[in-house]
Amino acid sequence: MRRVSAAMVRHLAEFDARGLPVVSVYARVEVDPGDRALGTHAGSLLHDVRQQAAGGGLTHSGRLSLNEDERRIFDALTQQEWPAGTAAIVSCSGAGLYEEVALSRTIRNRAVVDATPWIRPMTAILDEERSACVAIVDRGGARVWTLAHGELHWAVGQRDETVRKPDYGGWAGLDEYRVQRHATELARRHYRRAADQIQAVCTANGCELLVLGGHRQELPGFVEALPNDLRARLAGTIASDPRTSTTEDVRRAASAVVERHEEDRRRRSIGEVLDTHAAHGPAAAGLEDCLWAGTLRAIATLLVEQRVEAPGVICDHDHWIALAGARCPLCGRRTRQVPDVVDELVEAVIEEGGEVAHISADDTPLHHHGTAAALRFVLPPRPS
Repeated sequence: MRRVSAAMVRHLAEFDARGLPVVSVYARVEVDPGDRALGTHAGSLLHDVRQQAAGGGLTHSGRLSLNEDERRIFDALTQQEWPAGTAAIVSCSGAGLYEEVALSRTIRNRAVVDATPWIRPMTAILDEERSACVAIVDRGGARVWTLAHGELHWAVGQRDETVRKPDYGGWAGLDEYRVQRHATELARRHYRRAADQIQAVCTANGCELLVLGGHRQELPGFVEALPNDLRARLAGTIASDPRTSTTEDVRRAASAVVERHEEDRRRRSIGEVLDTHAAHGPAAAGLEDCLWAGTLRAIATLLVEQRVEAPGVICDHDHWIALAGARCPLCGRRTRQVPDVVDELVEAVIEEGGEVAHISADDTPLHHHGTAAALRFVLPPRPS
């Protein structure tokens, strides 16, 4: 099993099942080790999958693929050890797709059979868990970690040459100025080396954010020494004594900084998009307008509340997405029903290189719309 990643989500969003059904299963795994056995839930969770395999409406190859999917998923849920959170499995045996993903957050049990993978829970967790580089720096050393999925992983650390304290004056105080200059120059050199290390860790691990920690009076000097690229990633700082702070102290403080930064970013995005929409600019608000924007591949950034979900239809020919309609108004072909039209919208945005942000708080202006989007161009009227 793997952790969710942007590359995995993109692969699932672009997967072509060649007309075969795709099974997406999400099963809660409790924290208490005594409750981790999924066998009692697996049977009921896969009940609908078995019914669809036994019923009509599928080709012979589709039934064979669905039966094999059900068997593999049941075995994985009942015979494997999963970490606490959610066990996510996406399978289409007939088209060679099988992914086991351990999600760090618990979501409700769900099994979906559709023509495409159901990826909304993965995109929501991926949006919440942007990776960060965490560095604790002082004048004598630097420790650097990566923070991903709520876990802190050691990256690199070093101790620099120590200097005599800056207020050392020597004989009759005559050496004080020289020692202070020497200490300042050593600190500058050390900060530059630490910045190079942080840059290397960010590049190697794809870290989007940076959290800096250290003595409160020294942090401004180190922030000033950062190159522009790193300063643009800075999510915040934490006051931390490198000699006494434990790894768990650093993890908790850095996680809190990242959460605040991401919440502020989402709220700013909501305000900007809704202001643009009110000014009749390139923005959409409400599910129907966002579905029309997704049809036209016009969405640059999609904002969606996690609670929003609705059945709908999609045209497999020109990718028209809507809440209802037996025939596509663009080409006249019959549409296909989907269990969650918002998931289809999320996939369309990802396929076109757009960004998806999931909003969990109910106290934002987005609550009145459910979905909103920053667009690449102003939308033409929706077809009737």
